[in-house]
Amino acid sequence: MRAMKVLLGAVILGGVLFSATAALGASPPMMGGAIQLWVTPSPTGNGGQVLITGVIGDYGKGQNVTAAGKPSKKSPYKDLMLKKGTILINLTKFQQAQNNANPTMYNKSNCSAYLTVSAPAAILSGTGAYKGITGIVTLRAEDAVLLPRTKKGACNENGNPVNDYLVVNGTGTVKFS
Repeated sequence: MRAMKVLLGAVILGGVLFSATAALGASPPMMGGAIQLWVTPSPTGNGGQVLITGVIGDYGKGQNVTAAGKPSKKSPYKDLMLKKGTILINLTKFQQAQNNANPTMYNKSNCSAYLTVSAPAAILSGTGAYKGITGIVTLRAEDAVLLPRTKKGACNENGNPVNDYLVVNGTGTVKFS
């Protein structure tokens, strides 16, 4: 019984100390480590939802930007606008891999296709809680599509998909300077 009271007292004391540290705005310095990145892309390619787990636990939206962080519709850079700061990531190699990908499976009888692509993306910088961040995350995309048919009934490989399902996630390591 005495051991239970000591344990309970330690838990309460730890909770009080932790709460006081959080209330004062102090947080332990980030050293870096493994992350997992989860993305729900938007249909327009800009503004999709982002979740990061691992050494970073945060979420927000992505925005296409230039290397200098200025909004841009067609740029290989993405600013992850998270609740605790931003992270600038270079998607050049990932976008090249997507552009050069061939379907893993393509069924011309029903115009369905499936492809996967994987490539590294460099984490360049950050703001707020992510100031000084760098690293690499290997992104993987899986894309399933149903293509429209031409008037003659063939698959229209140049048309917009009738339906499209895209999943993007990745793992990597970050460090803080």
